[in-house]
Amino acid sequence: INYTSRPFSFEILSAAHASTQLGAYSTNLLTAYADFFAGIRALFPKRSISNHEYDKARDWVEIFGLSVECALLLVSHCIDQKGSNVSFNYIDTVARSWADQDITTISKAPIL
Repeated sequence: INYTSRPFSFEILSAAHASTQLGAYSTNLLTAYADFFAGIRALFPKRSISNHEYDKARDWVEIFGLSVECALLLVSHCIDQKGSNVSFNYIDTVARSWADQDITTISKAPIL
């Protein structure tokens, strides 16, 4: 089964067909997101991150087009600005703003 949560869709593939596809849950993407989510957890050492917050973080990469490195820099920047209790809604707003300004890579980030 290959599915996405935003927008919600799913597709049932045969095992043979699925092994040739680079779907939403391929090994490469799972590893990339595991590292990304580990980075987010490291930035919030005293706070647990909800599945909804991880979904927002994934949107910064998949929908807004930020690189993983840029998204982690964005989170770090928001923590610097608002403290470790910063809401993911605030970070999401900043991520949308960065994407609208085509700030999608570390080299384009205004805080370096």
